Amino acid sequence: MPQKRRDKRFTSSASTDQRSAIKREAEQLITDALQTRKSLKKEKIVALIVTGGGTAGDHFFNFEKTIKNRMIDLFDDCHLLLKSKRTPSACILARSIIETYATGIYFFDEVMKTFQKDGISAANQEITRFTNSSNIKVISQKKFKSGFYDDKDYFITEQARRRMENEEAQVIHVNKALNYIFNGEKEISKTKESSLEACYISLCEWNHPSQMSLFNTYSEGAEKSWTSVGELTIFDLGFMQCAMALNLVTKLPQIFIHIASAAETLSKADNAPPLAVTIMHALTNALEKN
Repeated sequence: MPQKRRDKRFTSSASTDQRSAIKREAEQLITDALQTRKSLKKEKIVALIVTGGGTAGDHFFNFEKTIKNRMIDLFDDCHLLLKSKRTPSACILARSIIETYATGIYFFDEVMKTFQKDGISAANQEITRFTNSSNIKVISQKKFKSGFYDDKDYFITEQARRRMENEEAQVIHVNKALNYIFNGEKEISKTKESSLEACYISLCEWNHPSQMSLFNTYSEGAEKSWTSVGELTIFDLGFMQCAMALNLVTKLPQIFIHIASAAETLSKADNAPPLAVTIMHALTNALEKN
């Protein structure tokens, strides 16, 4: 029967002091993240189409709440895998944490820039563009347009038919969001390279079938990597990269203060009634019908 292979983290030939320093740094990042995680709660989100209304600020806030909830889920699962010494699998989720964080930041800045430049109507369109971003819908409408899909062979709602005929579906690629935060980090640090970008690129190697995720991970003796602090294993490096990704949750509380303020600004600028009023009207109408 095949033997279960352990990660063998922190067993390389780098000096004990250097290896211990790297481990302490990574563990401190995780400790700080866990402290913040204790204060984070997932948000309840109701699709505004159910209530029949909501302001631009409500839609904006809803999107950012989905970002927060996804980051919490990814954080919990990634940390659980690390504790179980499943570093390769943890790295896959760590990459998703960075992508989700980047999308939330990019969305916030794009919507607010549009609002400040072109007003609430344009901002509303930008919010819708992000909310409805779907690669599968873009692929479907291309196939429908080319005749690959025959609507006689598929059930298609009138709404979907109209969307595909007008080619309304679009996708906002995560690379745009990633490049946005990577470039922002370089501008602030005045460096040529973003540390988060270097972390992300390395994590991508764990996500794809590559030399690192296959040969270096599962071949005995191939896990070693020579670095500026000596010889480490790829599991040492993966642990640190996961720690960097997990630590991004420490930024969420402060970010959400700005998000709440921005959502209020957008709602005040919108002519739509506040969400609370819309819900109250819906409840009133339902009671009157009964």
